[in-house]
Amino acid sequence: MRYASFAGSRQVVAPGRWRGWGSYGAGLARFLDARGERVLEVERPRREGRQGRLKSDLLDAERAARQLLAGSAGATPRLHARTQALRALLVARESAVDERTAALNQLRALLVTCPPELRERMQGLSQRSLVAACARLRGGHDPERAALSLALASLARRIELLRVEADQLEAELTRRVQTIAPQLLARRGVGLGLTRFR
Repeated sequence: MRYASFAGSRQVVAPGRWRGWGSYGAGLARFLDARGERVLEVERPRREGRQGRLKSDLLDAERAARQLLAGSAGATPRLHARTQALRALLVARESAVDERTAALNQLRALLVTCPPELRERMQGLSQRSLVAACARLRGGHDPERAALSLALASLARRIELLRVEADQLEAELTRRVQTIAPQLLARRGVGLGLTRFR
């Protein structure tokens, strides 16, 4: 209620793309919008010059407010429930993509230092084939080789699970966007712009 009483006599600036805008900031914006307050979304100002190198939330808020007062920034935030649902799906998919990329980098790093015989077996494989080959690895009698095989197989299975998860989220995003704005996706050159896996 403290925010509501503060907003009652002042214009509220909701800075976009700041930490928390997709969670706490979005919730605050919806709360204020429901009370009839005017809420504007402002992109984080570009940091230019010597002053631009100074980085803090307080300075970013001041720069955003100055842009808003000058009339050079400010847009109505997308607070509709359907938009928030898309945002949640995007967050989940981006997380799956990031975690998959991290696991893939870890797998490749392990392959660099693995025994030559195993490394040569994996050379020249496509990304999908490499992940499938590593997932099939089994431990042998050598304890070190067994540990390496287990680590590679574990990473490979994680990579595949995250690929499936990201694909499922992308399919749901596509379905929802087609329902909300089919004419948008029908335009030439317009798509969801999501990273696809090979």
